[in-house]
Parts: sequence; C-alpha cells; structure tokens
Amino acid sequence: MTHLRKVICLLFWLASLHAATLFAQSTPSKYDPATFRDEPVWIDMMNDPNANFFETLAAFRTFWEGYIMPEEPEELEKNGRFKRDIGMKDNKPVSRDPQAEAERKNSLKKRPGRSYDFEVKQFKGWLRDVQPWVQADGRILTEEERQKIVDQQQKELKAIEQTQKN
Repeated sequence: MTHLRKVICLLFWLASLHAATLFAQSTPSKYDPATFRDEPVWIDMMNDPNANFFETLAAFRTFWEGYIMPEEPEELEKNGRFKRDIGMKDNKPVSRDPQAEAERKNSLKKRPGRSYDFEVKQFKGWLRDVQPWVQADGRILTEEERQKIVDQQQKELKAIEQTQKN
C-alpha cells in the first residue's frame, strides 16, 4: 500500500511539474505597457504576427487617450463609431449643443510631433482584417490556419450541395 502511495505521489508531482513547464512556456509579451502612452508601439504590434490582439488595442487606446486622433472626412458622418468600436471613451459624452461639442473637442489636444495619419488609417484596415481571426486569448490566426478554415468551409459547402442535388 505504501508503494502505491509513493507511485501516486510521484505521478502527481510529475503532472504538476509538467503543468508548470507548460505555463512557463507561454510567451510573455515583448512589449512594455509602460511605453504605450509615449511611444507608438501599436504600429510595431500591428505589423507583428505574434502580437496579442487585445494588447495591441490597449496600446493604441493608451497612445491616443486624451489626444485628437486623425480622422477621415467620411468618419465625421459616422460620429466617432471607430472609437466606440475599439473601446475608446471620450472624457465627456457627445452633446447635441454645437457649442458644448466644440468645447469638448477643444479639451482634447493634438499629439505633438508626427500626425500618424497614415498609421491610423493602416490600423483601421488591420483591425477590420484581423478581427474575424482573433481567438479568445487574443492570438491572431496565421495565414495557414485561416486557409485551413476556408478550405474546410468550402469542403462542407460542396458536401451540402451534393446532398441537395441527390
């Protein structure tokens, strides 16, 4: 009986050691959240296929928080929908009073240095392209994984078409 207990304890210890090594292997982020406010780290992150989606969004939001973000003319009609979609909050709610709205916009300041117009537009495109491929943990599927899903869906559609013909 004591031999069985030793074996069970040894197995339990090995299982916990294995679990600990699995958790240790999860790659920590190479991006420092302390730099999100002052540096446009989100540009590097959106170009990094291994960057976490949610962390990239956080970097973008933190960088632009309290600053006027470059906008395209057609976005003015959408009333800031992009900011709402990515979870950015303005300091004050949008008012129907034009004077109050002008004061709210004046409370935001323009980011010093570069304007980042092109990069913000690129970020919006990146966001639209990768959102369907984001996993629950924030990992973005690789091109190969995406293609496998598309191929599988096409197979399933062909199979459905075949059964409907018969």
